[in-house]
Amino acid sequence: MRDQPYVKQVEWWTLIAGCQLPLLKDEPAAMKTLVKIVSDYASTQQAFAAQRGLNLTKADIAASKH
Repeated sequence: MRDQPYVKQVEWWTLIAGCQLPLLKDEPAAMKTLVKIVSDYASTQQAFAAQRGLNLTKADIAASKH
């Protein structure tokens, strides 16, 4: 993926994150991918969406523990 343009890279990572939780039910991998998007592509719209996804997932985890 390194030979892809910056914009395409973040699009691929977003697609991967979008599959990890709903299709694979792999919450740790999805969280890791979302964190990568936020940290590596911070100035993109996808990073803002990933941050929102992280916050919602953390809230869901906290709610399920109560």
